[in-house]
Amino acid sequence: MSPFQLDNDTLRESTLLRKLKSLPGITPKQYLQVLRLCLARQLLDSGTCKSVSEVADRVGFTRLKAFSRSFKERFDTAPSEYHSH
Repeated sequence: MSPFQLDNDTLRESTLLRKLKSLPGITPKQYLQVLRLCLARQLLDSGTCKSVSEVADRVGFTRLKAFSRSFKERFDTAPSEYHSH
């Protein structure tokens, strides 16, 4: 799944929600979760964060356990294992 293209103009919240709701088979909350996890994977790939905990915090997870579980469900590997590669 790839993000849909947004214009460079300011996007009103109502417009964003309408675009998200138009995605088949996924809720706006699920879409946001996918984006956060993809960003987390990019941060792990780049090495800009020193720890998995820092990555989780930077992408908006307040609990490391929830982040680790979601990451593993999405990418079939724990973030700590992914980070060590």
